[in-house]
Amino acid sequence: DNNGLLLGDENNQITNVLTVTEVTRDVIEEAIEKECNIIVCHHPIILKPLKNINFKTPQGKIIRTLIKNDIAIFVMHTNVDIAKNGMNDWLCELLDIKSVRVLKNTSTKHTYQVTIETTQENLEKSIETLKKTPIGQRGRKIQNYNISPQVKIFKDIDKVENNKDILIIESFIKEEDIKEIKATFYDAHIFNYKIIKIENMQEHFGIGRFGHIKPISLAQMAIKVKKTFELDAVNIVGSSEQIIKKVAIVGGSGIECIEEAKMYGCDLLITGDIKFHDAHLAYSKNICLLDPGHAIEVIFNDYMADFINCFVDINAISSNIDINPFEVI
Repeated sequence: DNNGLLLGDENNQITNVLTVTEVTRDVIEEAIEKECNIIVCHHPIILKPLKNINFKTPQGKIIRTLIKNDIAIFVMHTNVDIAKNGMNDWLCELLDIKSVRVLKNTSTKHTYQVTIETTQENLEKSIETLKKTPIGQRGRKIQNYNISPQVKIFKDIDKVENNKDILIIESFIKEEDIKEIKATFYDAHIFNYKIIKIENMQEHFGIGRFGHIKPISLAQMAIKVKKTFELDAVNIVGSSEQIIKKVAIVGGSGIECIEEAKMYGCDLLITGDIKFHDAHLAYSKNICLLDPGHAIEVIFNDYMADFINCFVDINAISSNIDINPFEVI
């Protein structure tokens, strides 16, 4: 896949952002009209390595127009499909699919618990050290840890037992932060700590989602998809009277996830670009298919604009251009 900044200068000042599923010449004209100097899109304008940029080709014309008008391109494709609260979660939300889980796992992030032993006199030093790590949210007010007293018995050289209060600082951390935290502790001469994996706290990432819906026939589900995404038509595979209770969905083209959908007991897989032999494969596996095409991913426009407007102090605008090249006659 090809995500991130595909065209432009990362140091340029951004004013207005246009969000769109596909970049076309009409979309670029819209960006120019609305004075947007960056387009955040779902589908990459450059997917395979370029050997040349010929201004006579459709792709070359688009790249030339973008450069001439100083418009950057930032792509969020499979990363948005996989992400928590990304494309496939948005689709589930719109279709009232509940108890949602990842369909095809691509990675798993584990949560760890870090426990630090310190004394009252060293507590402030420990907290100041934590502020330099993700535990302390890098200098902000620390809110995600607990401090609790614990009494331990120490024996001195003369074998005299003494009670000594030990403060235990506990916090949950992410796997990718472990290396940095260990290095910070080492520099601060903090050695009395443990980092333990929490087995029942995992975060899964992957392609597609599946979950439960209120029982509905395949025909009724097709009508619901058409109405929700304002489509002229959808293709179905299976009996229109088949009752659907468990649904898998993959935005874009995701027929390769049919094995996972069947494994999790789904009655229906919703995805685009279903081919003839894919339909026969579904028949043989006794699972229904619903193909709304790629057009349902147009929700990227509004959802991504809202996301950017929540976190960045710039103006994100959802594109109004219809990029669906198909027409039903």
